[in-house]
Amino acid sequence: MILSVDLPFSPFATPRPRLSTRGGFPRAHKTKEHTRYHDGLKLWAASHLKAQVPTPLTGPLMVGVVFFLKRPQTVKREFPSVRPDLSNYVKVIEDALNGVVWEDDGQIIDLFLSKRYDDWERVRLQVWRPSQPVTIPPKDFRPST
Repeated sequence: MILSVDLPFSPFATPRPRLSTRGGFPRAHKTKEHTRYHDGLKLWAASHLKAQVPTPLTGPLMVGVVFFLKRPQTVKREFPSVRPDLSNYVKVIEDALNGVVWEDDGQIIDLFLSKRYDDWERVRLQVWRPSQPVTIPPKDFRPST
């Protein structure tokens, strides 16, 4: 494994782009919350992960991401099988780490995602180089706390 770190950020689901018109032309833009989260995560990763990833990784990568959410007091179910979708959570992580952990998120050839309840909201990021044969998910992918 190249990298395994718990990012001290609450999971954030990428919202749909907002539309507005300026000069009669439609324009799509991201919300302020999305931009703040994206920029904050990128800045944190650039300063805190420099020792583990001095330059952005190149070549194909396998990535595992676990989103730890606080369990609502009224919820009895074991797993957070509700909205937002996992795919919306991971988009902002992939984009924010471009140029910091990897050159471009297009390098990710395998992506392992998980949502879990825990007392501490955070995002666990794990990165591997692909190996032959590939085990799905990799033996050291840790979706539990």
